[in-house]
Amino acid sequence: MGEVFVMDSQATVTPVPAMQRIQGTYVLYVLLGLALFGVLVEGLFIYRLYQKTSTPQASALGVIQWSDFGFPAFSRGFSYSNGSLIIHTEGFYFLFSKVSFTCSTFQHEVKLNSERYSYEPIRLMVDNRRSLVNQMKPHEKIQFSSYLGGVWLLHKKDEVFVAVDTRCLAEEQGENFFGGFMI
Repeated sequence: MGEVFVMDSQATVTPVPAMQRIQGTYVLYVLLGLALFGVLVEGLFIYRLYQKTSTPQASALGVIQWSDFGFPAFSRGFSYSNGSLIIHTEGFYFLFSKVSFTCSTFQHEVKLNSERYSYEPIRLMVDNRRSLVNQMKPHEKIQFSSYLGGVWLLHKKDEVFVAVDTRCLAEEQGENFFGGFMI
């Protein structure tokens, strides 16, 4: 069961020749350099990947600035600032948004800005539209609508806003609205 090791103190150490020791050191330095170069290249790839994922995908989308005149879009429990509804009380809210547009391709999004997500806007609801009607009759101006609605758990100080392609937005009175209420 037990093992016994005996060390011979009279044994001579065979020295490694100097040339072989120098070659081994060079090999070690080359391998160490390759490893460091690999770490550098990997860091560069991770940095570039992070840069690609952190840029907004829909840069053409703009936040709509709303007016509370004529439609009670901003209910109790909200305040309005810079295109966003700001939540005052945590709870479940029904959020809704309707926009009208004149382009054949259109994107309508309701997004959330929250401290819980480091103030990076996240999509709550999205509607992507593509119509062939405008392409078949380009001289006619046709108007389309998009309606989004859903129930969401929102926390105090969360900000909810609508982003659309503002070039295509129909700006007629009452055609576009945004709001919500606590359930």
